[in-house]
Amino acid sequence: DRIKREFVKGDLDAGDRDTRRNRLIEIETKLDDLNRLEKPPLLFVEDATSQSLPVILDTLGYIALSSADCGDVISNLLGRYNEGKADANLLLKAAQREPASVERIGRDSIYIAEVVMSMALVGTPDLATALYANQRLKTGGLLPRILLTNSKSKPARDEGQELAIQGEIVECWEQSLRELVRSFHDREEALLVRTSAAASATFQEAYNSRLQEIETGIAPAFTARVVEQAKRLALCLHAAEHLSKAPNVELSEASAQAGLMLSEFHYQQALAMLSDSEFEVDSGLYNRLKTNAGKAEQLTVSQAKNLHGIDAKELAAKRPDWLKITEKKTGGRPAQVIEFHR
Repeated sequence: DRIKREFVKGDLDAGDRDTRRNRLIEIETKLDDLNRLEKPPLLFVEDATSQSLPVILDTLGYIALSSADCGDVISNLLGRYNEGKADANLLLKAAQREPASVERIGRDSIYIAEVVMSMALVGTPDLATALYANQRLKTGGLLPRILLTNSKSKPARDEGQELAIQGEIVECWEQSLRELVRSFHDREEALLVRTSAAASATFQEAYNSRLQEIETGIAPAFTARVVEQAKRLALCLHAAEHLSKAPNVELSEASAQAGLMLSEFHYQQALAMLSDSEFEVDSGLYNRLKTNAGKAEQLTVSQAKNLHGIDAKELAAKRPDWLKITEKKTGGRPAQVIEFHR
């Protein structure tokens, strides 16, 4: 405040003004540092919006988006705070560790040189169905980058046995993670893990064998990511095997094949979820059509489109066992009428 009052007096020469301006910048920088230190450490977040995540990242540098009951996270992804529009831009940047610039009206702009996040969500099947039914998340690239696992768990008889992970496994896991963090976490420069010739050939063959499926398959965005995900998984396996020595050892063919097997498993899980989600969406559309047709079950294609926003022809092409379109006279010229068979 004293420096600002001296500015107001107006009797400072250019040198004095520059000195005081530099001093102000120094003070404001120290205040920012103190404000950051006052904020408690936050590495795991659950109910974070697309507006709050950039602020957290700007403060801490990296976070894990983690939830054991991921309803809030998925609601946010589906656009709870964004007028119902799916919002995954920041997560997509995190998948590639890209920079992000966030401009908000009435707030300071935020620039993040490298978005670093990880995400682990555990939820009920209906939440996954909602995610995989969202067209934007399917085609926009987020869902193909998620490793889905459907546990298909069922209640089992309690036999009184302790179902804990063996202590030596937990201890080995913890020691391995600590060594990896100590070795690589705070390094500023990137480290390159080279692949062996056999591993490179394995990845190349796997990608080329899927080209036709990528071009004409039922889920090209997902198929195109299978080998990319396999490389990420293979690198994790490589690091788990060699720990701090990982950069000095070539990634083996065995790690490449294991990565591809894991990636293929998650890919098949995603395809099944896509099918289930599409079935749920189509069922909802069919039920809306039938309800609006009323007891007479009489509804034209144009009524379905104009009054209810549903393309009955497209649905009939996908689900011919459920409904079909026929031409009937309805008092005037013939109209395309929906017949319900479900």
